[in-house]
Amino acid sequence: EWPLRFSDFDVVGHLNNAAYWEALEQVLAGVRSLRAPMRAVMEHVAQVEPGGHLSAVWRGDDARRRLTLAEGDDVRAECWVGPLPG
Repeated sequence: EWPLRFSDFDVVGHLNNAAYWEALEQVLAGVRSLRAPMRAVMEHVAQVEPGGHLSAVWRGDDARRRLTLAEGDDVRAECWVGPLPG
């Protein structure tokens, strides 16, 4: 489960972009095999409502990983992370 705070939302109820990236940063803190330089792409799929309950699922291998933020079976955002080519 990925807890949401009141401060993660703006005055009109949108989840701040920083909250999505914070989930990724927290996961990456425990993945020693993936360090800078790297590329990360965040795709916002559906709005997260205040009071929602997100889960964060991290999967993949050392070459490419994906973080999925979902509410139940509904994906709210996905982030792909991998090393820079070269």
